[in-house]
Amino acid sequence: MHPATLRRALAGLATLTLLAFTVPASAQTIIVSNSATLAVANDAVLNLHGATLDFGATGTLAETAGGRVTGGLLTATRTLNAPAGVDVAGLGATITSAANLGATVVTRGHAVQTAGGSSILRTFDIAPATNAGLNATLAFRYHEAELAGLAEAGLALWRSTDGGATYGYRGGTADPAANAVTLGSIDAFSRWTLATAGLTTLSAKVFLQGPYNVGAANMNAALSAVLPQSDPYGGTSSVASPTFFTSTAQGQQVVDWVLVRLLSGAPGTTLALAAERPGLLLRNGQITGTDATSPLGFSGVAAGSYYVVVRHRNHLAVMSANAVSF
Repeated sequence: MHPATLRRALAGLATLTLLAFTVPASAQTIIVSNSATLAVANDAVLNLHGATLDFGATGTLAETAGGRVTGGLLTATRTLNAPAGVDVAGLGATITSAANLGATVVTRGHAVQTAGGSSILRTFDIAPATNAGLNATLAFRYHEAELAGLAEAGLALWRSTDGGATYGYRGGTADPAANAVTLGSIDAFSRWTLATAGLTTLSAKVFLQGPYNVGAANMNAALSAVLPQSDPYGGTSSVASPTFFTSTAQGQQVVDWVLVRLLSGAPGTTLALAAERPGLLLRNGQITGTDATSPLGFSGVAAGSYYVVVRHRNHLAVMSANAVSF
């Protein structure tokens, strides 16, 4: 459906239920207006492919029964005066405060952030007209498919005041059953995401013989455009489409997915699996997180020494000769 046609359709409907939907790559902004509700249900995935879905002052999003929107930005504006548990446009950021925030813009994104090493695939930028002395509470909701391999019980809120360049740990109470993390005593809003409080990161390199270029001492990334966006090793991690499906220098650096495991134990004994995490392998051999930039992070790993194992779908696995200290 052409974006202009969709915009007219949404303006005239009270409710639109989507079971399957694809936004054209050329789409820029889709507007949901006239108090319309965009419903995504029954495990459907609405991938915006970089477009913006604008709910304005009256539109609403309803993600139910496993349905979700991803791959772009969702934004809405509401006037919040002493809000009590207000989820702006149903985007998933519930705000409570005794203060009058005034016109408040909430924007939801779906890209991994560098908070704690690597975040889930969701952010909220919250910009109220009055943004000081709020003493507010934020309940940050997420979808299971956005966890990017992170353990729900260890999730905490992280805040950035510079548009995601840097993050500071803020904490909060995780409720895995409700897919939410809640934090109170917030004086001001900005960008927020979820990551684990303690994240062990690994800097490692490995070269695959098949795509290896001897003369250039790097690997061929010609297949990056056809790599799966979801973890091929059976996990729930996924990547945002620009990582693979653009002509940017970053996208052209990805060779394939790998699976990295940390094994504990003494030489000559049966080693135990302490953690495993899918990562992306770049042309220069570096293994990164699913944003193709951040170090590969492991949550819930105790300090100690571990053997590092790297698996690939059509190469023999390799293991470090000695345990690596974390």
